[in-house]
Amino acid sequence: MWVMVMRCVFKHHVYLCVVSTALMAGLALTSHTSKAYANQNCGSGSGAKTISDNVGPIVCDSGVTRTLNSSRGGDINIDMDEDMGSGEAAGAAVTVTGPGTNITIGKTLKVTGGLKGKPVIKVERGGALTLVEEVNVKGAGATIKKAIVVEGQGSSVTLNGKLTGFEGGEVKVSKGGTVVLGEGVEGIEGMKVKINDGGMVNMMGDVAFNNGEAGIKITGSRGNASVMGMGKTMTVTKGGGIQMDGDGGTASVVMLNIVGSGMGVDMQGTGTLNLTSVGISEFRVGVNAKNGTVNINGNSTITVTNSGTGIMVGSGATVKMMGGKD
Repeated sequence: MWVMVMRCVFKHHVYLCVVSTALMAGLALTSHTSKAYANQNCGSGSGAKTISDNVGPIVCDSGVTRTLNSSRGGDINIDMDEDMGSGEAAGAAVTVTGPGTNITIGKTLKVTGGLKGKPVIKVERGGALTLVEEVNVKGAGATIKKAIVVEGQGSSVTLNGKLTGFEGGEVKVSKGGTVVLGEGVEGIEGMKVKINDGGMVNMMGDVAFNNGEAGIKITGSRGNASVMGMGKTMTVTKGGGIQMDGDGGTASVVMLNIVGSGMGVDMQGTGTLNLTSVGISEFRVGVNAKNGTVNINGNSTITVTNSGTGIMVGSGATVKMMGGKD
């Protein structure tokens, strides 16, 4: 092992210190990665800012409220292979992190390039991001993780535009994060929406889900998951409506209309699922409870197709109805 000799001072006495180069490298790495979230292509100060139409990844860790627009008024083109930086932020097209960091991007995002397994959007540690227009990843690398990741209490992403090229990808909310599907999000094509270990999906408009699986999947063993329908309708063209897996955990679906043809609500996990003022219609099976507990409350309704089944209860499940109708 190589060593380095340095002058060290302890209580006004000078000694010779022997420090391994491995330790020095570790200290240097710690210093470097602590700056992994320095602002990059995010402007400065609060208020409305402009950035170049063609940029590398955007990283915002400013603790301020800021709106980003393109300098020429067109789309913002993000090359994920350009100046990626290092650490956790490397590879994501847009990273927003830290309490008080509230970023709105007012133009369409077009993403190219990308590292294997890296998400398109990453918001964590209490950051907030609003995407006003379309996010298009058709030009991104084949190995990129076509994902919008929202992690941690207080972290949120609000989507108001179309998601293009995300087939096979996912919107993933975890550990208390929130995703808002705004009125401009009319369809989720080929994508999964997943809540893991607690979090919220808030629907501000009617949304069609077309991914061949459950429209919204709830997983994990801890935390509270919520799907807030605000009286809106999720239409499932293929697959089921809402599926809950995992051991333990509590989930609530409130004021949501679920329309489709397969299975409306599928309870596979051992936790508790509360349905409050939920309308389930046109499915072959309204609620399938294989395990866990399903509570149907608050004037919820279940209407199935001819020869369909309103509620199926497995040997490991309990279903309680308080004010609901089937």
